[in-house]
Amino acid sequence: MEKPVKAENRELRILMIEDVPTDAELISHELRKGGINFTSVRVETEEAFLRGLDEFGPDLILSDYHLPSFDGISALKIAKEKSPDLPFIFVSGAMGEELAVETLKKGATDYVIKDRLQRLVSAVWRALKEKEEGTKHTLTERALIESEERYRRITGAISDYIYRVRVENGMPVETTHSEACSIVTGYTSAEFLYDPYLWLKMVVKEDQDLVRKQAEEALSGHPAKPIEHRIIRKDGQMRWVESTIVPNSGAHGNLLSYDGILRDITERKNIEAQLLHSQKMEAVGRLAGGVAHDFNNILSAIVNYIYLLRSSLSDNPSAQADIDHIYSLAMKASEITRGLLAFSRTHVVDLVPVNLNDAVKNMAKLLSKFIGEDIRLDLRLTDESPIIMADITQIEQIIINLATNARDAMPDGGSITIGTNPLTFDDEFKSHQDGSPRTYAVLTFADTGAG
Repeated sequence: MEKPVKAENRELRILMIEDVPTDAELISHELRKGGINFTSVRVETEEAFLRGLDEFGPDLILSDYHLPSFDGISALKIAKEKSPDLPFIFVSGAMGEELAVETLKKGATDYVIKDRLQRLVSAVWRALKEKEEGTKHTLTERALIESEERYRRITGAISDYIYRVRVENGMPVETTHSEACSIVTGYTSAEFLYDPYLWLKMVVKEDQDLVRKQAEEALSGHPAKPIEHRIIRKDGQMRWVESTIVPNSGAHGNLLSYDGILRDITERKNIEAQLLHSQKMEAVGRLAGGVAHDFNNILSAIVNYIYLLRSSLSDNPSAQADIDHIYSLAMKASEITRGLLAFSRTHVVDLVPVNLNDAVKNMAKLLSKFIGEDIRLDLRLTDESPIIMADITQIEQIIINLATNARDAMPDGGSITIGTNPLTFDDEFKSHQDGSPRTYAVLTFADTGAG
């Protein structure tokens, strides 16, 4: 390619946005190998980029697309605001068609894939020549023709279906299709040319108005928003696609053509549907778990009072029968809460600081009544205040269950001893048991029954 006169006789200043030093060295090597005389500054952050624009005064910007703390599109926007005529070339890894078209639409001069750095020198000379001729920001009919080669490179390297509609006097006159049209739709480019309305016929009937409206907006010269719609492939499969339209205008703002991009997003839509269903079920599960937890708290209180009634009315057989019936209903209600908790796939707990000694003392008043007069209750609590993170309802239920088991093991009477004490797990203890080294609160139950 012919070199621009002004750039040929002096040292170029190149501002390089690149976070990988070895990539920057490869780019520099390719430029020098191509005979470009230059000095460069490499930056990685927005702050350094702004400083480079102001202090270095570059003739050209070479930018990666993805950086850890910055991105190429933001850099392009800043460059266009500060120096509209400054050539800006993306030098990045593999770019999909949307990224490639987006960069060109937003004002990038060109883009070069890092695996094809042999294109970089010609891209730089071409960018500098465009700047020298003052044609960088005016897309004329000549520039549109010159961009055909670049357009073919884009469409030939991607699997998404791209088509170009040439427009005259606001009406479509010719459409060309990339070879990838058969990958997305199942139809060949020849079939699209044979049937000019195939692009609409393949659209699911309910989505045709949406697609037609997007095309009308593009032909009117107004920005056409990307849409998602369904198509029926030639093989009969229903697929979701994303349709994006990029206009190409002439020097006077007249629409010369527009590029359409059709991407198969069926897998993404399926994943989104699965995620939405999962989120709905998770929300229902949380609700069910919360209801079950609250109901279980009430149910625990009811069961405790049943124990009290059974103890206070032990000499009334008729009342005992009624109490047994109430207890049976309470157990059925308990089954419902367990079912709700199983549905929610989790047991909802309300963890709060609990003084284990206080919990035992509070339950002792209830236990002394329902275990009977023949059983003595003995508390042996630590002098310390063992604070644990626990659900108080579950702690009370544990104490009730253990006391019930102990009572049933001593039909002729006996004693129950409830104790609390701290226990420290050290590294030696951990080698024989599970748990992290720390101090734990221990709740102990002992009875004089058999077993």
